[in-house]
Amino acid sequence: LFINNEWRNSQRGRSFAMYNPVTKTKIAQVQAGGTADIDLAVKILRENGVNLDADTEDDSKAIHSLTNTARDLGGSSTVGGKKPVPFQSLRRFEIQYALEKKIYKNPFELFNHAEECLTSKKGKNEMLALELIYRGYSCALKHYYKEFGIFIDTHNASRYLLLFAAATTEDALLLKWAKSVNGHANAIHRNSFNGSMDESDIWDILSIMKDLAVTLPQIDSKEVEYELGLHLPHQEGEQKKMEIDRKMSMNIIKKPRTEKIYGLGPFDFKYICM
Repeated sequence: LFINNEWRNSQRGRSFAMYNPVTKTKIAQVQAGGTADIDLAVKILRENGVNLDADTEDDSKAIHSLTNTARDLGGSSTVGGKKPVPFQSLRRFEIQYALEKKIYKNPFELFNHAEECLTSKKGKNEMLALELIYRGYSCALKHYYKEFGIFIDTHNASRYLLLFAAATTEDALLLKWAKSVNGHANAIHRNSFNGSMDESDIWDILSIMKDLAVTLPQIDSKEVEYELGLHLPHQEGEQKKMEIDRKMSMNIIKKPRTEKIYGLGPFDFKYICM
């Protein structure tokens, strides 16, 4: 149903033709797939580790992203004069394939694997190393904030909450350090579009993120918990916006959610930050 981005037609009860994405030949005429097919597809995505909210529009965006990847890979080949696999599609496919081979329980396991990617005698994999480093950054923050019942659901929330924790110390140098860490996390994301980062820069970022994993747990959790208490919503379903300035804000909603943090859990959370 989703190879040709047709879930909207399915939801509306329309019939439509399905095509093989490689040969471009017609497979069948689908008769009004209906919402049951959408629900099944979303269920399959969730079971395979894709985080989706209940909102149909969010589901559609996630499915759209996955179908674009499938279409890129399906129409690409280095054989027969076809175009090469697009960089981003290859990266997503390669990362998914590599990461599902291991279960990571803490950021240091991710960082150690990143080092292996940069020193392997079989061939270096700098893009996978960067992805592992970023996930180590994410893992460290998720574990720190799980103690407060907060599940971090977006990159933006990770950035905000690192600054929030650092700001509670009233240490200008620590806050400057947190901003630097976030800047390097953003650099990893930007690099995913072009793969142009030098290996020496990757090693530098790895060192910075290792320091994050050591330093963050040392920030007084009681102070952070107190400051959070001034901002958290109190009613089920209530949502609040936490804002540092126009360029840095996030939304936090009081909503029970059970999630794993990489290879550990599941844990019961009270709040979702996004």
